[in-house]
Amino acid sequence: MEKKNILVVCGNGAATSTMVLQTLKEMFDEKGVRVELAQKKVQEVNELIKDDYYDMVVSTSGTDFVNPHSIPVFSGVPLLTGLGKEQMLDDVLAALK
Repeated sequence: MEKKNILVVCGNGAATSTMVLQTLKEMFDEKGVRVELAQKKVQEVNELIKDDYYDMVVSTSGTDFVNPHSIPVFSGVPLLTGLGKEQMLDDVLAALK
């Protein structure tokens, strides 16, 4: 599988997105999946996804932003709470294939 680019966002681009990014990094490393993870503010999503660089967005601040390219968008909340974490990770892996 070619390297995938994933955008991880939260309200300020610092706290919860850092926790989610770390969890994703560990999971991808464990599974041998090549990814590039970037961390930004949720307010920057529309601008960042318009050039088709990112293959996926994981957000802890909602998922109802404009998505003109219909790339997969996942809530990162399960990675913070643990509720539904394994299913969410399975869904993320499936979406990257």
